[in-house]
Amino acid sequence: MKQPIRIELPMLQPKMSVNAYLFLEPEPVLIDCGMNTAETFELLKAELQKHGKSLADLAHVYITHAHIDHMGMAGRLAQETEAIIWVNPYTLPWTKDLAVQWQKRANIIESVLIKETPPDWENPMLSNMQSFFQQALACWSAVPSDKLKVYEVGEVLPFGGGEWEVLYVPGHSNTQTCFYERARKWLFSADMLLPLTPTPAIEMKVDAPDEREISIVRLLESFERMKRLEIEMVFPGHGEPFDNHRQLIDVQLSRIQLRKAECLTVIQKGKSSFFDIFQQIYPRAFNIFTLSMLKGYLDLLEIEESIQIDNTKGYRRYLAN
Repeated sequence: MKQPIRIELPMLQPKMSVNAYLFLEPEPVLIDCGMNTAETFELLKAELQKHGKSLADLAHVYITHAHIDHMGMAGRLAQETEAIIWVNPYTLPWTKDLAVQWQKRANIIESVLIKETPPDWENPMLSNMQSFFQQALACWSAVPSDKLKVYEVGEVLPFGGGEWEVLYVPGHSNTQTCFYERARKWLFSADMLLPLTPTPAIEMKVDAPDEREISIVRLLESFERMKRLEIEMVFPGHGEPFDNHRQLIDVQLSRIQLRKAECLTVIQKGKSSFFDIFQQIYPRAFNIFTLSMLKGYLDLLEIEESIQIDNTKGYRRYLAN
């Protein structure tokens, strides 16, 4: 079995990219497919042509999770090729009711930010969010039902000359699966294992979409599961493939603990609002990724009872115990 071909595709965020992976044998197969943009479509087409294939030859597309940079192009590929789009049960609703699911996710993010914001303060993330969501939706296409199939957690998928076990690994996203080839000890890790610490995204629970998932807890659980796997090569959703996955996980776990301790120190020094804490931890990086990371650190401190929450002023204030 040959290693997959890594294809770097653009994201909405400048200077960031997402990986799709291409197997040519025994038939052309993609793992994830990027956003629905003209640039992404041309890059995928050019990569296939480079290897003597065309998009018409594409047989299957396996989607790891329901984020725009990993599956936005799926619907267009289904419409313009004969490829079958494969998703897990947690991602399936995003192929059928995209606008509804997107609004549910937006509602969860907005509800979190509103609770963190003083009533008389205009949250810049809230004011820009709706335009960002509209921009993102334009890069995400629904998948026709006749071109769609569902793979189950624990199922073994035959592609690329291997037998890939489906692993459910929530944390970055609670729709996320990885594909593990036990014989070769290869892992398509999606956004579970990355060169940088995965973001515990602010999103809803799969079984209670009006409630927020405490994503960082699921992330830590999934890290421990990944450490138990024998892996010789990781093919991540972002960045270059790597080995030594346990060493990387240990580094990222240490980083999470360090950041959590920094947050507690900031709170102990008198900073009590989310955005005051944010300015101390991420002074030059105001975006949804860093907001999600900080929310995760504060979740851990609250669970550990290192802090308490005060809502008497109409928003969440974090006080050290």
